[in-house]
Amino acid sequence: MKILVFIDWYLPGTSAGGPVRSLANMCAHFAGTHQFHIVTRNRDYCAREPYRDIVPDRWTDMTDGVRVFYAASTSGLVRVLNDSVRDTSFDWVYINGVYSLFYSILPLWRARWSGRRVLVAPRGMLNPQAFTSKALKKRVYLGLMHLVCGYRGVVFHATNREEAAHIRSRVGSTALVRVAPNLPRRFAALGGWVHPPKEPGIARLISVARISPEKGTLHALKLLSALPAGRQVSLDIFGPVYDPLYWEECQRVIDNLPAHVGVQYKGAVDGENVPSLLAAYHFLIMLTEGENFGHAILEALGCGCPVIISDRTPWRSLTEQSAGWDFPLGDEARGISALTQALDLSEMEYIRWSESAQRLAADFGSDPGLVKANSELFE
Repeated sequence: MKILVFIDWYLPGTSAGGPVRSLANMCAHFAGTHQFHIVTRNRDYCAREPYRDIVPDRWTDMTDGVRVFYAASTSGLVRVLNDSVRDTSFDWVYINGVYSLFYSILPLWRARWSGRRVLVAPRGMLNPQAFTSKALKKRVYLGLMHLVCGYRGVVFHATNREEAAHIRSRVGSTALVRVAPNLPRRFAALGGWVHPPKEPGIARLISVARISPEKGTLHALKLLSALPAGRQVSLDIFGPVYDPLYWEECQRVIDNLPAHVGVQYKGAVDGENVPSLLAAYHFLIMLTEGENFGHAILEALGCGCPVIISDRTPWRSLTEQSAGWDFPLGDEARGISALTQALDLSEMEYIRWSESAQRLAADFGSDPGLVKANSELFE
């Protein structure tokens, strides 16, 4: 199977977000059976400088049989777009995203005009929380696509049934949608992670996500600021700043935190180092405003790091499984209760929760239906 992929940015070794990790995991799982040729820009999101050690505007051989074209110019992108879409050896054109002019819209129309089979992965961009910003522009675009039947014959990749419903609500009830959960990263097996000792009333928290409103950094900081005295908690924040104004608001909260709450910003982190980084902490906190999957959550669980998250992800009923806590963003009382329960765990109790978290991730990753569902996307 030979697949032509378009995505806004792609360099798996960076701290880039979910779409990059989702695609990288798919490439790794299907190495040897599927050939992925990926077209992307030569710089990270919001970055001015191009990737280092990357030769632009030509195909580059990567690991797992993946080839990547890092476009440095519009002319280079248009050339590879026309040449690749005309190449009849490709079985599918796989588009990651919805609104990008050069990596979603133009590839979609070029592929449809050429009669190619097209698979679009919205990556949560059609979910309700995605319309909290630039809502008018998004609705106008989707309305125009509906008028011109722009998605006729296109197959959509949803990661769960809820996202499938969101896609149909935005694109049309007759939209062709295939459901396949994202594939997990392949890393060390169950039982290979050692965390720092856990004393009751004390904990080290970590946040690994881009700094932007939808990732909920501010929600986490406000929850920590409401933590009653008598306990000690530290939070290290990792991730690139996508929204400087939002980060300024976060910093104002950090500057006024009580003495028993310590927060440090650690900057971006190499994506390949995330699992070992997570193992150095007790809990992941991620009060996201919405996730269609949540790779950081799964990776934390897999590293034996229980999670403190919102109820707006597919990872639910975690407390019943002794793997973490999920609660509504607006319910501060439940948030404080979850946080204090986590802090008050003894060493023996924490080990039990850590092992339960690893089992939950292992059970998810070992489900043979995951690979089968993803393979059926391209049938």
